[in-house]
Amino acid sequence: MNKILVVAARDYKAAVRTKSFIITLLLMPVLMVGSGVVQSMMRTQTNTKDKKFAVVDRTAGSKIFPLLQRYAEERNAKEIFEEKDENRRQIRARFLLEEEKLGTDTEDAVRDLRLRLSQRVRDDEIWGFVEIGPDVLSPVLPGSSTPPPQGRYLRYQTNHPTYEEFPTWLQIRALLIISSLQSGRPVEEIEKFQPLLLRREGLSEKDPKTGAVIDPPVIHQVARFIVPGVLVALMFMIVMLSSTPGMQGVVEEKMQRIAEVLLGSLPPFCLMIGKLLGLMGVSLTIAAVYLGGGLWAAKQFNILEFLSAPVLVWYLIFQVLAVFMYGSIFLAIGSAATDIKETQTLVMPVMLIACIPMFILGTALEDPNHPLVIAASFFPPSTPMLMMARIAISPGPPLWQSLLSVVLVLAVTIGCVYAAGRIFRVGILMQGKGAKIGQLLRWVFRG
Repeated sequence: MNKILVVAARDYKAAVRTKSFIITLLLMPVLMVGSGVVQSMMRTQTNTKDKKFAVVDRTAGSKIFPLLQRYAEERNAKEIFEEKDENRRQIRARFLLEEEKLGTDTEDAVRDLRLRLSQRVRDDEIWGFVEIGPDVLSPVLPGSSTPPPQGRYLRYQTNHPTYEEFPTWLQIRALLIISSLQSGRPVEEIEKFQPLLLRREGLSEKDPKTGAVIDPPVIHQVARFIVPGVLVALMFMIVMLSSTPGMQGVVEEKMQRIAEVLLGSLPPFCLMIGKLLGLMGVSLTIAAVYLGGGLWAAKQFNILEFLSAPVLVWYLIFQVLAVFMYGSIFLAIGSAATDIKETQTLVMPVMLIACIPMFILGTALEDPNHPLVIAASFFPPSTPMLMMARIAISPGPPLWQSLLSVVLVLAVTIGCVYAAGRIFRVGILMQGKGAKIGQLLRWVFRG
């Protein structure tokens, strides 16, 4: 046991005393915050170059285009500028609309016009074009068994599908204009009846000191999504930061024949357990630094309730299990490879499995009790991260699900450590050509 602890202490000190570890530990939060700042700055630095659109109004008498053009001119005069410190700065692009006449309203003529306008978009003469169907003013009663006319549509074509500002503006304004023409009331009068916005609020609480009923602030609603996402990302990052250097360290010890000296003092399985304990120490050090900073930030923003003691305890449990599970696999891969390049091929399937929780994280944050999320949270390689996300979202999963997930991960972790130990025993002394996946499986079952 003493020799195992000596190996663990050696690996731990070798990892945390390196300059790269300290730099990574300090720069990771800076990079995360910096990326958020850059994205925020990029949102304000929008392209203000004029955007020209062609409009094909197929309604009788082209009733919609003049009103649409008027509203575009009003927007260009009032809504695209920002007043700040007595300075007026353009922050959005102008919308310039030009009407495109259709000679004969036949299907062939319409298709030819769409092709010609599409070519103008490709040549960057216009940003896109709008086609207003001939029957958009035909009312459709709710519950009517008569299907709507085929010409009742609003069509927008462009090769800039990610630009949402114009289609959003177009849809709102076109609906107002169509409602005005159908009802015979001015657009200004219809525009007064703005739809009510749904305010998403949390649960009201009673102040224990004053007894007054208080509503949760907006930041609390944001924190309900940020905290679980940050905890999952932190767990994933710590697993990768601690396991990858451990794998590389095993390869270097094989190449420099240090492993042979170590195996003269203790068995291969004990050597691997010592290295795993060293990885766990590194991961807990990283977690302590980041969780300490997170608790301080949560206290400053008054969202400490989302990082309660039970949440932190569950986080540490799943963090330790995840490091043992993935760390043992990474150490086994390092022992089976003869150089760093060979580890890249072997570690790719493991990385794909480790990324599964990140693919499902959006659904987990939106609906923690979604059947897919629940099923994936009981898939042991994904369990630590997904179950952590579910626990961090109030009210959390039932206690039996959390306990069952721990049992499942613990069982799989023991299996991974056992299998990795058998691979480690054979691979740590192997020289020459690295092992393939088929050989690794043979070592697990046959030794």
